[in-house]
Amino acid sequence: MDNKSKFIACIGTINYKILGEIEAIKIKQINTLADYSFYSGLGRKTTMGFGGLKRLS
Repeated sequence: MDNKSKFIACIGTINYKILGEIEAIKIKQINTLADYSFYSGLGRKTTMGFGGLKRLS
């Protein structure tokens, strides 16, 4: 990587809303994925430390 390279990033909040009827197991699966996102990261260059997430309750 040279000094001319730039990475575009952002800081913000993401909210998800489940609409309509949904089974309890689907909600558990979605919550499991949301918990896992802390460890997996999101987007590009996650192996370099980019894409860090923190889940807010």
